[in-house]
Amino acid sequence: MKRTILILALFIAAVATVAAQSPVKWRVTARLTSSRAGIATVKATIQPGWHLYSTKMPDGGPRPTVIDLSKSSGVKFSGALTPSVKPAEKTDKNFGVRLSYWEDTVTFTIPFTLDGPREKARVAATVSFMACDDNTCTPPKSVEISSAVLPVKK
Repeated sequence: MKRTILILALFIAAVATVAAQSPVKWRVTARLTSSRAGIATVKATIQPGWHLYSTKMPDGGPRPTVIDLSKSSGVKFSGALTPSVKPAEKTDKNFGVRLSYWEDTVTFTIPFTLDGPREKARVAATVSFMACDDNTCTPPKSVEISSAVLPVKK
């Protein structure tokens, strides 16, 4: 009986661990390109077979990807976050509407200027997103990532 309970507990722990893992990994970097200006980059790496939904979604679709940089300090952003590639589009069988999404990787960039000393500057992003494969979707999730502002690369 104790062995059965132990096996069941280990199975539940393994399932919970797998369920908690996200098919999308996020990273942010910020680097100066001159003495006071730079580029912040938010990169999503998406596991094979999964897709990350675009930043614009129609009614009835999944939640869009939202990248909030408002917790950053010592930097002032100019312009909008720009994705490295256009999202693909197709009618999604999970939602029954035409959706746009990315697979593999997508990188979002935004220029910034320093608003103080580089050593105190930090780019912080809160990313809210959903990901799906052909059969299931992750629940909406938010992650917080941040990076110090790196000097000009030599």
